[in-house]
Amino acid sequence: MILFIGAVIIFSLKKYDAAQKLMKVISIWIVLIQAITLAAMLITSNDTSPKSELALTTEGINEIGEENNIIIFILDKFDGTYIEKIADVSPGFFQPLNDFVYYKNATSAFCPTYDSIPFLLSGTEFVEESTVDYVQYAYDDDNLLKEISDSGYDIGVYTHKRYVTENMKNIVTNYEDGVKRTCSMSDLFSMMTQCSRYKMAPFAAKGYYIYDTSDIALLVVNDKIVNIEDDLPFYHKLVEEGLRVSSNNAEGTFRFIHMHGAHPPYTMTEDFQYLEYDYRRDDGWGDDVSQWKGAMKIVYEYIRQLKELGKYDDSLIIITADHGITNSFSDEEGNMIEVSYPILFVKEPLETHEYMVTSNAPVCHADIIATIRKKIGIDVSDKALNEIDSEENRIRYMSVSTPDLFEKYEINGDVSQINNWRLLYRAQKNLESTH
Repeated sequence: MILFIGAVIIFSLKKYDAAQKLMKVISIWIVLIQAITLAAMLITSNDTSPKSELALTTEGINEIGEENNIIIFILDKFDGTYIEKIADVSPGFFQPLNDFVYYKNATSAFCPTYDSIPFLLSGTEFVEESTVDYVQYAYDDDNLLKEISDSGYDIGVYTHKRYVTENMKNIVTNYEDGVKRTCSMSDLFSMMTQCSRYKMAPFAAKGYYIYDTSDIALLVVNDKIVNIEDDLPFYHKLVEEGLRVSSNNAEGTFRFIHMHGAHPPYTMTEDFQYLEYDYRRDDGWGDDVSQWKGAMKIVYEYIRQLKELGKYDDSLIIITADHGITNSFSDEEGNMIEVSYPILFVKEPLETHEYMVTSNAPVCHADIIATIRKKIGIDVSDKALNEIDSEENRIRYMSVSTPDLFEKYEINGDVSQINNWRLLYRAQKNLESTH
């Protein structure tokens, strides 16, 4: 290789004009090959050419039932510590939730989203020794969605279809086939250019070209397909079209609305403006508190319209997150370095207070499953959220599952106190199908 490079340099010095022409020919030849290949990929790729697919759509997202409404908001990555940060800058911000109970000592079953959403929708026990991806078996056999459907409820699930297997398409009413979506070639080319710049830039300059996975996901977002990367479309649809009472004659209505919530990048302000953020500002994430407040204000608007329709009082409304922060929680020796816990606000049917009630009850996401089951009339031995006493001694668990690593944590006591957390074990994963 050294001899070849040396020969090229000597040839260039001795035959400068010939070398220049040769380099131009080679450069043009390489560009043409790349251009032709790129054009062929753009035209034939399944990801960029128009296609029909099975997708979770926004159909029915603004519809509620005549009675027996169960409405669940999942504000992605909304950690419990954010509540205090919002309250510090905006006292009284949570007044619209005066009829709710705030469970400040709640834990998620999983972190991050990939396993948490399927658990909240299925209630299926996680088999740690399984060699199969959790999502692949979460909806098999009996599961929460099937139980809700068997109870005569109309079911609308508004999340990404990666979290809901296709065998639920006859149960989830907004699971539609034949949905077409396309990808803008100009946007795709711009994104590819940015990816290339990030890859080739020196480390000191990479911050100028950094991008997020949501930037890629948004390349193929169709207005009809649920968008969990941006809450503004949901807000505008809510305000412009408004909530309405469905005439589906179902026994009840179940709505599961997964929002971008507190997940970075922060591109929405609390005044519902799109923030064209600079990747070099605020570590590339934008204004966090403003977006947190904006996500909550969307929920407030939904609640306001429920009240106008007279469908607020008898509804079960749950506002939570799939998980809290997603940093490393323990070091290589297993010592805890950080904790994570989701927000959880719950209003039971016909529950009213002058002020929001704060509960220290040691609850978890599994208790949400029990609460829903009891609401639809299923007799289960597990306690619902409002049946758990603040003084009760309960050990809870949170699993952190990534494509190659599985960790399980035990929480015994106040979830916000790091001394109450313990890493039970950490293991490398060996799945047939990974995330």
